[in-house]
Amino acid sequence: MTVYDAATGKTLFHADGERDTGRGMMAHTGFTDGYFEIWGTYEQDASEAEDYAGCYVSYGNQDFAVAEFVSGSQNFRIYWDSDLLDELMDGDGTPDSPVRILKKKEVLATFPDTKTVNGTKQNVCLQADLFGDWREEFAVPSSDGTRLYIYTTTVLTQERVYTLMHDRAYRMQVAAQNAGYNQSPHPGYYLSDSGDSPDARKDACNITTVHNGTVYRREYLRRQE
Repeated sequence: MTVYDAATGKTLFHADGERDTGRGMMAHTGFTDGYFEIWGTYEQDASEAEDYAGCYVSYGNQDFAVAEFVSGSQNFRIYWDSDLLDELMDGDGTPDSPVRILKKKEVLATFPDTKTVNGTKQNVCLQADLFGDWREEFAVPSSDGTRLYIYTTTVLTQERVYTLMHDRAYRMQVAAQNAGYNQSPHPGYYLSDSGDSPDARKDACNITTVHNGTVYRREYLRRQE
């Protein structure tokens, strides 16, 4: 597993696996006290800790350390509940299993009349901020394959974030889900659940628009206390 500097291509972090690292994830789940957790596996069945290529935590400034945790999933991250931490989305490890959303070891939601796709990858057809409330929706087939469902969260939140589809990096990753080795999209800027200084909403979410020759600037919306 390798983390690169997006601006320069410089390798910031690398960890070897014993075999092919078949799946991997980076997400800010709250498992640790760092900014992001990073983990991957080299086996199709990653139910045992020894199957993992490694679990690490990023503290920023190229500071990466081994993390002592085993996540409940390694496939997709998603914004689903009221905070700015990532939830995890996966099946249960069996073929055509229903979609589940997990928070650490807890299952937040199960969608019984659904089935994951792509066999061992256990993911959905598409995940994106489709409806504009920064939390994300997903499209998935029904368990019998005759219908396509789109699910959205009904959890209320006090967080104020412009729709993620305004972010070009996020939009490109949404498109890439159906054109590559699909993984969930990530915003191109950092969102912090604790409101710490690297939180990039103030800079990333100021959006300038032009309509009939007039420039409009929508200012950053601070979180409601």
